[in-house]
Amino acid sequence: MNLASIISDHGSDRPALIFEGTTITYGELRRLVAGMRERLAADGVGIDGRVMVACGNNPDFVVAALATLGVGGVAVPLNAESPIPELEQRMDLVQPAAVVFNGATEHVRATGAARGAMVVDTRDVPAADDDPTSIVSLSLIHI
Repeated sequence: MNLASIISDHGSDRPALIFEGTTITYGELRRLVAGMRERLAADGVGIDGRVMVACGNNPDFVVAALATLGVGGVAVPLNAESPIPELEQRMDLVQPAAVVFNGATEHVRATGAARGAMVVDTRDVPAADDDPTSIVSLSLIHI
């Protein structure tokens, strides 16, 4: 299965994610993923780069995970509610190139920054201006 088909083979106005009463269309999802992918690439994340994703179970996690795969990286889920010593242990083990979090997890930002990882707050990453109808970089990844 080509991972790109998960979000590229659907009409832009069709619902992709529904979370707490809010619907995100496939077009919006592609723009969000493209924006995050551009940010991760600009921060130097590339092939086999590990990205810890500490966003909880919400659309930010989906966007960060797909964007990480889109730059050829490895998405490593992290429970943002973990105590700081556990976060430190996991980050020391994984040695991520970047840590993506969604604002509510400020201690994740501080822990990642203290370990030299690029820290990305999903609230600071704009969606791409255009709906990329093809997620070319994702097409390299097959399941």
